[in-house]
Amino acid sequence: MMDHIGDEVMVIRRDGRIVFANQAALKKLGYSSRNLLRKYITDLFREKISVRQWQKIYFEEIKKTQGPISYVIDRVGRGGKVSTVDVTVVSMQYKGGEYVLSVGRDITDQLALQEKVREAEKRKAVQNFIAGTVQEIQHPLKGLLDYSHTLVEKYKDRQFEYIGYKEFKEIMQTLEAIRDQVRHCFETTDRLLDIDRRKLNLRDGYCNANTVVREAVKNLRYSFEASGIHRELRLAGHLPSAAIGFLELNQVITSILTNAIQAMPHGGEVHLRTSCQKNDGKICIECRDDGVGIAEEDLPRIFEPFFTTKHAAMGKSSGLGLAIAHSIVKSCRGDIVVKSQLRRGTLVKVFLPVHKK
Repeated sequence: MMDHIGDEVMVIRRDGRIVFANQAALKKLGYSSRNLLRKYITDLFREKISVRQWQKIYFEEIKKTQGPISYVIDRVGRGGKVSTVDVTVVSMQYKGGEYVLSVGRDITDQLALQEKVREAEKRKAVQNFIAGTVQEIQHPLKGLLDYSHTLVEKYKDRQFEYIGYKEFKEIMQTLEAIRDQVRHCFETTDRLLDIDRRKLNLRDGYCNANTVVREAVKNLRYSFEASGIHRELRLAGHLPSAAIGFLELNQVITSILTNAIQAMPHGGEVHLRTSCQKNDGKICIECRDDGVGIAEEDLPRIFEPFFTTKHAAMGKSSGLGLAIAHSIVKSCRGDIVVKSQLRRGTLVKVFLPVHKK
């Protein structure tokens, strides 16, 4: 009966000697029954341990729990071939002797497939992040950069024939601020293209979420003021680093804040809060606005690329902001949750894992 089971079945004596192996185990390991039954179970472990260590870690633990235990090991078969096996073991008595019954399943291919899926999702997130950001802002920003630079060069040496010095200085300061802000955004897109060339691994980065929130709010200061929006920040002290790069989190927060600004064309309030949830090791970034809100039927689609609830009077967007933010957060093993009601505002929560040093 054991030879008709697809899983690998072995019986191991207390001294670590393998005394039985079914056909599935023999086939996976590449040994004949005669050769395998000469071996100790520890001979098959990639991480070398003694029989005494095996007895303490596995055999005695089974007796202590009085039930089956499961674990994943890297195992070495004939010819040095390494495979990953999900094993469940239970103790058994036979003719006065103590044994372990082991049932294993080779999950090497399954893990490789899962890793390929993760890599594909990560690459897709990076591609969406870069392509969406560049498409959304690079060309208009380049035009604004050239135009504002031309205005600064044209008027900075004027003799003030038509306007007073105070007004002229104010205009020049404004134009220079616009030029510097546009240059910052354009350089950001250039860095994003560099990221694409380097095939960035998003999960390798980390940053302080409070620093990123402050920077994003600072960069959008003119948009907030132009729309008459008040900002309130409640940032947690001693916040651990989040497992996401500075540039990526800045893009996420900027997309969320831009949506909030567009939802309040006649002014309002935005409340930003950070916290660390010690129970699950997550950093939470909250953004609450009292804008027009999102209809219940539209909520399931808000992370779809190019889907937008903005109409022309609100400055219709490309619909890429939240889609990009969602891709970035998910690729970093985080989560983003949106709750909203029409005419009652929107709450966005971003959950990110804590960076492990």
